[in-house]
Amino acid sequence: MSGSGKNTDNKNKRKQFKRNERENTHTHFHVNGKLEKKKGSLYDRPKWVPPVQSAAPMQSETCAWCNKPIKDVAAAFNEPDTDKLLHFDCVLKRITEKEHLEKGETINYIGGGRFGIVRFSSLSDNRNFKIKKIFEYEDKENRAKWRDALCNHYSVT
Repeated sequence: MSGSGKNTDNKNKRKQFKRNERENTHTHFHVNGKLEKKKGSLYDRPKWVPPVQSAAPMQSETCAWCNKPIKDVAAAFNEPDTDKLLHFDCVLKRITEKEHLEKGETINYIGGGRFGIVRFSSLSDNRNFKIKKIFEYEDKENRAKWRDALCNHYSVT
């Protein structure tokens, strides 16, 4: 009865793996004059101790432009002149007010502290676009001091 899917002649049975004596993974060492065996790595690793996270709450900040509290500090921006915090939306609004946009153009955040005027070739297809102008809002090389405090609060490793 071929085609049943079961192999009854035991030809393809898996062989038991046996380790050679030369491939022994045990390490031998002397403890108090006795020869001991120890399985495992070549050296003892120190036990991992999780870091202690700061119990102090994050200091609440206000936007330098609108004077409203900033709830999402991770999405905030640094004002270039005064190093004060700004809402993402306040920065976007101010750039939009200063720039004249043509049809099919929007101002988008393009990463790395930069905004750009983006022109889409088709309103229905967001895959094809060109960046017409870039606004460097934050310098990646000179990070604000409040960003370090924010990183230390959330990531302690």
